[in-house]
Amino acid sequence: MHLVAEKRQPIVSSSALAMLYIITTELMFFTAIISAYIVNRASSRMVWPPVDQPRLPVQITGANTVVLIVSAICFTLGLRLLSKNKRKSHSANLFVIATVVLGATFIFIQGYEWAKLIGYGMVASKDLFAAFFYYIIGAHGLHAIAGLIAISVVSYQFYFSEFSEKYLNRLRMACVYWYFVVGIWPILYYLVYLY
Repeated sequence: MHLVAEKRQPIVSSSALAMLYIITTELMFFTAIISAYIVNRASSRMVWPPVDQPRLPVQITGANTVVLIVSAICFTLGLRLLSKNKRKSHSANLFVIATVVLGATFIFIQGYEWAKLIGYGMVASKDLFAAFFYYIIGAHGLHAIAGLIAISVVSYQFYFSEFSEKYLNRLRMACVYWYFVVGIWPILYYLVYLY
């Protein structure tokens, strides 16, 4: 009697496990900087934001938050089309492109607002509020840029190769990362711009 070893399927794919690890470490990072912000704000004797500080662009950034959320919705719709049809489609491609365009729009508007704030004299070395503002919002911006690069690279690989679950799974993992970027933003927006 010969025993044949069964090919075992992992419960969780390697890419999903890697993404879980990445998201967990990123959550710890943002939890640490948010905690530092809250503790410093609570122990500060000055009003946050300081009275002499330029006002933060609350309305524009609020509208920009909607742009970021819509980008995640576009990515979801594109992935659903790809997963359901198990083939490439023009509509799915347009949704993924819309995700990148909307994400880039978010970054551009944030950068434009930063340039205006710096022009008004709000620089990181001015006070603790400005330092935290640029650190927290800048960290998120870098994560958003990394997410857009990942989406672009994986989308390029996906659309210029034969349809395969391997590339579709990579696109799904890029989507999970993008959900993290989009999901953490309203918390940061509330704490830094509104709280």
